[in-house]
This record gives sequence, C-alpha cells and structure tokens, in this order.
Amino acid sequence: RWCAWKQRAGRPDKMKQIRSSQTIDVFDNVTVNIKAREVRVKGPRGVLKRSFKHANLDIALEAGGKKIHVEMWFGKRKEIACIRTVCSEIRNMMTGVTKGYQYKMRFVHAHFPVNVSITPDKKQGGSATSWARS
Repeated sequence: RWCAWKQRAGRPDKMKQIRSSQTIDVFDNVTVNIKAREVRVKGPRGVLKRSFKHANLDIALEAGGKKIHVEMWFGKRKEIACIRTVCSEIRNMMTGVTKGYQYKMRFVHAHFPVNVSITPDKKQGGSATSWARS
C-alpha cells in the first residue's frame, strides 16, 4: 500500500529549521567591525577583511563588541552548515591578527628527481627557491 507519510519520512533534509544560531567570543586585543555582512578584524599584527555576502546570514556584534552572533532563519540542513563555517572563518581571522600563521613549503616528487636549492634573495628579504629537473 502507498502512504504519503512514508515517502516524506525518508527525506529529513527537506525540513527547515525556524532559527539556527551560534555565538563567538571576541579575543582580547582584537577589534571587530561588521557592516552588511562584511567583517573587519583589527589586531596587533594587522587588519583582515572578509565579505560573507554570499551567505544568507545575520551577523551582529553583541555585549559591547565582545561577542559575535551569527544566525539563520528558515534554513535547510546544508544551508545551516554555513553558520559554523562562517564562525570558523571569523575565529581564524582573529587568530591571524593576534598570533599569525606560518606556512612551510614542502617539495615532493613522484616520478623524476627534482633538485631544490634555496638561495637568499636581497630583493624580497627572504629566500628564493629555484628547482630544476635532472
């Protein structure tokens, strides 16, 4: 027998949550400005800006600029996942302006050998890398 409720029971992602939200604490020594889903984070190591206009979210400062509140109204399951992503991006921006990030370059070869030599470059103030196949 065919039942309408059995067909709908297999699709839980079609239902919409009325309201979903998450709150982030702002780090010490960090200033956050939010205007029209554009977040600007200023700290001791510089300023970072990021636009979240692609996401249909409400982003607001609360508690005198000490908390960031991100919420979504009537979102489906995959749209609600965007809330945590945006919060993680903002948290990473705050980490970047306080502690900073360091990236290490790695060289990997699969088939042919690659010779790598790192030489100081006076123009860049760091090191320049050159590589050649042998």
